[in-house]
Amino acid sequence: MKRTGIVIILLFLVIMSCKKESEMYSFFRPTNEQNLKTLADGEFYSWAAIDSSILRADYFLNVGGAITSYGDTVIAYGHCWSKDNASPSIGHDFDTIYSQFILPYASSSFVSYLSNLLPNTEYNIRSFAIFGDAQGNPIDTGYNPTVTKIFTLPAIDEWFVQEGDLRPSGARFDAVAFNLGDTIFFGTGDQGQNNPTKDIWMYNPTTHKWEFLTELINIRLPVSLQYRSELTNGTGFALSFFEPSSQKVIRCIYIGLGDFEGTDLRDNKSNTMLEYNLDDGSWRETSLYSGGIKSGTVSFSIGSKAYVGTGSSSVSTSDWHVFDPVADRDGIDLTAGWGQLMTKPSDIARTGAIAFAIDGKGYFGLGMDSEGNFLKDFYEFRPDDDGDDGTWTRKADFPGEARRNASAFAVGSQGYVGTGDNLPKDYDMQSGDPFPAGTGTFSDVYRYDPFNNVWLQIRDYTLDKTINTDNPKKVTRATGFSHLTYSVGYIGFGIMPEETLQRAQEDFWKYQPWEGIGK
Repeated sequence: MKRTGIVIILLFLVIMSCKKESEMYSFFRPTNEQNLKTLADGEFYSWAAIDSSILRADYFLNVGGAITSYGDTVIAYGHCWSKDNASPSIGHDFDTIYSQFILPYASSSFVSYLSNLLPNTEYNIRSFAIFGDAQGNPIDTGYNPTVTKIFTLPAIDEWFVQEGDLRPSGARFDAVAFNLGDTIFFGTGDQGQNNPTKDIWMYNPTTHKWEFLTELINIRLPVSLQYRSELTNGTGFALSFFEPSSQKVIRCIYIGLGDFEGTDLRDNKSNTMLEYNLDDGSWRETSLYSGGIKSGTVSFSIGSKAYVGTGSSSVSTSDWHVFDPVADRDGIDLTAGWGQLMTKPSDIARTGAIAFAIDGKGYFGLGMDSEGNFLKDFYEFRPDDDGDDGTWTRKADFPGEARRNASAFAVGSQGYVGTGDNLPKDYDMQSGDPFPAGTGTFSDVYRYDPFNNVWLQIRDYTLDKTINTDNPKKVTRATGFSHLTYSVGYIGFGIMPEETLQRAQEDFWKYQPWEGIGK
């Protein structure tokens, strides 16, 4: 007990012995017009030698700062914040949380992560630096003389139904959806009773409406040798990249793999991804997928490359592959576009998994293994410098029941996963047969916080207090995606196997985590 007491006293004395921040240690620049300027939609600028920003998200803040001239005396730095203390500081404020970074660092800018914030609450935030002697021992702590006040927004945590022009057309499940910036693409899928589709829709962020874009072209399937264009249980992604040969930035969407029969037997699969050029409206086949014929794969995009993995050929698989659109377009090697990753998250072969990307990292998990066991493991992928491989790290398991065919999307720096099923491997979802005991579909949804590696349950899918408070919707094989600028996510369509009249669903819902500009 004595040792603890001494430490607290010493910390207090160190902090109290600080020089005047305005003389030596201040990051605050009085001539900076951006200091203490509050902008619309939750952005703030303050306390840095160069402009820094706070980016609002769901109950957490990313706080930016910078040090332009620190010499050898700064040994640590960061931000401290409190909802109770008007001038938060480190070391003796028990109601204050702080983030601390230890030198050396590669850049003069830094970002602190303020997590687990309460909604509708005022917080006080300021930066600090700890100064030391030549041996690295702390001497003084300097604080920004300006304390910035921010207000977290009231929580919404609601689903809102989308109708008319606010949704694509037609009931379906096993569709694809993905983003290229604020433009969203959606299409294909099974309309029910083994009726796959080929239509592709685009959400126009300017008009705030869904518009028909195009249809898939015919491809020759490797097993049946038939030419087909109707696709279900495929995968899709969008990429923007610089093409050296044309000296242009190319914007393309990619849709393919999957099954072209619509039946749950999934016995007429593809190993082809089709490329649609958004600038000239042309279709072409890419180089063949290096994982072979597959359906039920999952994917995410990071930078100018896409990553596709797992799924089923004749059996479930665990492999992952990377797509490089520049190599694919070189016109020399017909297999150069795709390459297998040397690393993979797990040796467990699976189908019905989920995947999404946040801040340059990919996330993957859940699904059903080849023995019919349901999974809840969850992984993070960090690409290497050239993006041709990377490192997988296991993260906190999904907290709900293990499942397959869930839906996922990312809003801000948070991931959302929910719905899905734990129906037996051989259950025909279009049969209308009763669920076996202990199995069924799900409506629960969870938010994943990558920084803290924690999950939090949110409002059940379609549990809108203004529409159907007591009627969450249990659905599987639905589609999830998000709108970046509006900071909202979507889940829609899917299949409800117990329905008798229309198992394939056509409703489409928007999830809004917090107050804001969500359209």
